[in-house]
Amino acid sequence: MTSEWRDAESMLITCLGGKVTLSEVETWRTGLYDASDAIPEGRQFALLIDFSGYDPRTISQDVHALMRGVIPTFLEAYDHRVSYLKIYRSGGAAAGVLRRGTCTAVAHVHADCWQVSELERSLGTTNERFFCSTTEAEAWLCTYLKQLA
Repeated sequence: MTSEWRDAESMLITCLGGKVTLSEVETWRTGLYDASDAIPEGRQFALLIDFSGYDPRTISQDVHALMRGVIPTFLEAYDHRVSYLKIYRSGGAAAGVLRRGTCTAVAHVHADCWQVSELERSLGTTNERFFCSTTEAEAWLCTYLKQLA
C-alpha cells in the first residue's frame, strides 16, 4: 500500500495488493490523496494504478466496494472519468472539488492477464490502458506524456 508523486515524470503511482482490510483500504486512500497534494498547480500528469497483488475473491464485498470506488472519485476531481464505470455503474462518481492538476492518462495494472486483455479490448482508450506488467504500464505512460510535451 503505497502512493508516491514523481515530479520528474509527472506521474502519480499508487499500489494496493494482498488480502486487504477495510482499515488498510482507508489508509491507502488517505495516502493516495496525501501524495496527490504534491502535484503542482496546473500540471498535467499520469496515474499508474498497480493492483497486481490484489484479488477481490480474497476479501469481503464491503472492502472491495470501498476499494473500487476510490479511483473513480479521485480521478473525477482531476477531470478524468475512468472507463470501467461503464461496467460498474452508469452514473458518475461522487462530485469532488477540482484539484490543482489534470490527469491526462491512466494505466491500470492487474495480475489476471486474461481479465486485463478483456478490459483492454473493451475499455482501453488512447489515454487509458490495462496491463499485466507494471514496467510496461510505466513505459507506456512515460511515452504518452512525452507526446504531450
